[in-house]
Amino acid sequence: MKRRLNVSLVIVLAIPVVLASCLLYSGREKSNREHAAFSTAAMIITDSKGKQVTVPSPPQRIAGLGGAYGLETLLAFGLKSEIVAMADYAKMREDFKLFVPDVPDVGRSSRPNIEQILSVNPDMVLAYALYSYPEMEQVLAAHNIALVQMDFFVPDKYEREVRTLGKILQRENRAEELIAFEKEHLLYIADRVNTLKPAEKVRVYLESYQTYQAESPRDPAHDPVLECGGINIFADASVKNPLVSAEAVVTRNPDVIIKNITSQYCPSGYGVTDPAALAALRAEIMNRPGWQQINAVKNGRVYIISTDTRSIHPSIYNSYLAKWFYPEMFPDMKPADNYRAWLRQFMGMDLQGVYVYPDS
Repeated sequence: MKRRLNVSLVIVLAIPVVLASCLLYSGREKSNREHAAFSTAAMIITDSKGKQVTVPSPPQRIAGLGGAYGLETLLAFGLKSEIVAMADYAKMREDFKLFVPDVPDVGRSSRPNIEQILSVNPDMVLAYALYSYPEMEQVLAAHNIALVQMDFFVPDKYEREVRTLGKILQRENRAEELIAFEKEHLLYIADRVNTLKPAEKVRVYLESYQTYQAESPRDPAHDPVLECGGINIFADASVKNPLVSAEAVVTRNPDVIIKNITSQYCPSGYGVTDPAALAALRAEIMNRPGWQQINAVKNGRVYIISTDTRSIHPSIYNSYLAKWFYPEMFPDMKPADNYRAWLRQFMGMDLQGVYVYPDS
């Protein structure tokens, strides 16, 4: 009888402990569920197409289709394992291979392969606002995959896009750091060139990737010339990238010639150690028929620059242009040091490769 009482007493005393343990476990489980729900909660954002998009925050599997711009932005935010696809051009960038060597490409930014995108099971696709994707948008919506469209290379939209992406990724501090870097260096340039009178400004021939293909105000590539205090000699062009004649350039007589390149057109960028290809391209430009009478050629002010320097950090590209346009106004500015600082802060890497010729 006494033994039964002892057993009963043990059971009675144990009940509160078991209940407490159950409640504690239940509380932890609820807390874990709430934390998981918070960390992957959905939010509604407005992208650069003006669309309201419901996105997971933060997304766990992102297909970055915005060329090099979208992918470099994701990398600058510190993402690696979350990136599950990229555009074909980004796949060719040697520096990106340091971070996402095995991530597949899913076609061109303008025409991605929808089946390949679905095969990597993304929960968000980050694509250009520059293009429209009616078919892909419909398919992604049917699979509950968010399509967010941003460019990251249009100055007027840069801050808003970076801040919006920072909110989606729950990395607002990094967004503000990216914006602050750009503001600091762009304002440094603007404060000086804004004092120039029209007659003091250099006249610039900005050539795109193709020979004799100029840049006009219809192309964002035109903007840095203005931001750095220059005058685009083909600012009156009615098309985005007009093909001009050698004679037209001679007639307009630029003070500076800037040739934009990518690694597709001329060996350049990360990992390249020999500037011979850029030097040869510069020599070809300076020896075009009749161009020896152009001021830029006579004074040796012909420069080759990889647009990798622009990408999502236009302050770097602009630093080179401003230095070339007005070396006397920027005697202490070293564009390569600015680029090195950006890479170290946001990518955790050093500046390696050939991006400009001749180096300033």
